[in-house]
Amino acid sequence: MLKIKDLSKKYNDETIFESLNYDFKEHGFYTILGESGCGKSTLLNIISLIEKESSGELIFFNKKINYLKENERRIFRLNNIGFIFQSFNLFNEDNVYNNFLLAFNSKNLSSSKKEKELMIFYIDSILAT
Repeated sequence: MLKIKDLSKKYNDETIFESLNYDFKEHGFYTILGESGCGKSTLLNIISLIEKESSGELIFFNKKINYLKENERRIFRLNNIGFIFQSFNLFNEDNVYNNFLLAFNSKNLSSSKKEKELMIFYIDSILAT
């Protein structure tokens, strides 16, 4: 589903990671571990197209996605990526279900379709563990 090929990230003269390769399967539960400052959040930001890589490729279902224009990146994220930020960025006054449902509100789906997709996401998450 997602293939990372020779991915590198540098800030000025500092190399964060270099020549990273990995194949993520369509369904699965993955953990990225490492000490503080090793590039975990940077990698997630690159995979989610929030941040750009220095070199390498991201291939999603055989399509190179890191070459998308910014508007195409935004649409791709909207339709293909679910992301909970490190600081959560959730609404404390609401429950988890409604916080997740907010991500689906930006899609042009009926309420029942949004709820169905959210339940599929939840079930897939459970099955992947």
